[in-house]
Amino acid sequence: MLPTERALAESMGVSRTVIREAIRIMVDNNVLELQDGLSYVRQLSFDEIVNNISKTVNPDEISMIEIMEVRSVLENYIVKKAVEHITEEQINELQD
Repeated sequence: MLPTERALAESMGVSRTVIREAIRIMVDNNVLELQDGLSYVRQLSFDEIVNNISKTVNPDEISMIEIMEVRSVLENYIVKKAVEHITEEQINELQD
């Protein structure tokens, strides 16, 4: 679940209008879904992720190196979150 529009706007230093528009775009691209006024990130398949990126990335404006730099940042963030939320049972499974 995403934070409220107000919290997102404050943390990013933008207006709620900007946040609403970003949420609308992500809903239109099936990245988010709205339920009872709350925004939830959908679990996307690999193909959906690639499709969303290809719709938004213009190869004339961004290089493969820039894409890889973004990927590196995302991967580091994902690992950090995984480490924060891993359970003892999951650690044992990995060790096995």
